[in-house]
Amino acid sequence: MIQLVGRLPAVLRGEGQPPSAAEGIEWAELCRYKRLPAHSVRFYTQAFDADARLVTSHRYRAACSAALAGCGEGEDAATVPDKARASLRQQALEWLRADLAVGARRLEGGTPQDRAEARSALYIWRNDPALAGVRDPGRLAALPPGERAEWQQLWAEVAALAAKARDGK
Repeated sequence: MIQLVGRLPAVLRGEGQPPSAAEGIEWAELCRYKRLPAHSVRFYTQAFDADARLVTSHRYRAACSAALAGCGEGEDAATVPDKARASLRQQALEWLRADLAVGARRLEGGTPQDRAEARSALYIWRNDPALAGVRDPGRLAALPPGERAEWQQLWAEVAALAAKARDGK
């Protein structure tokens, strides 16, 4: 990461691209750390397009970046037009739904360890500040009604899966 920091301004200006999907993930993580979620999403998306195997292990953090950028948060928020923000929130929703589906499949016939891991992950989802803009009732109220309903449905599914993980049913 330290080696990437010095190159970041040039890369953000479009002077060069990550040479591999793995380095794209590193750029995405650096942008997350630097509170540049819109740029982070761009690098995650490019890396996922280049190597779909990376999606599973990085999708949640990509979703957090998309949610932040989609809610106008981060140092690069001013660069994201309103229409693009809605698209970023939709991408966050899709990534989170995909991760939730993976978690639900793991719980089917899962071991106590699987349930514990699911409980832990879902606890993070329900408390992660990066998702506050698409989770917390006051923030959800600012979204268009249809989009708000989609997010409310996701959070209801998260709560149901958390209960299933807790109860072992």
